[in-house]
Amino acid sequence: MVLAWRDVVEGTFEVRSVRDGVLQAHNLIDDLPYRIRSNAGSDALRPLRPGTFVITRIVPLADDWMNCAPTTCTVASRLSPPWTPNTPP
Repeated sequence: MVLAWRDVVEGTFEVRSVRDGVLQAHNLIDDLPYRIRSNAGSDALRPLRPGTFVITRIVPLADDWMNCAPTTCTVASRLSPPWTPNTPP
């Protein structure tokens, strides 16, 4: 488990849902879904709403991932292209 901390994923994640202390998010960089827990506890996830974006770093934690860095939360209108969803190429 200690060596798994080398497998860091950094990215911009779209929040899909927050339930039972788990953030369901989609990484806009690698186009994969992630189940993310917070290293600050489930209360840290409460302000997040579906459709917002989280910019952070995560590491593997058993079958899930854990946030391991300061996190920035924003809405789509504050992101610059190409991260705005549904932007034509």
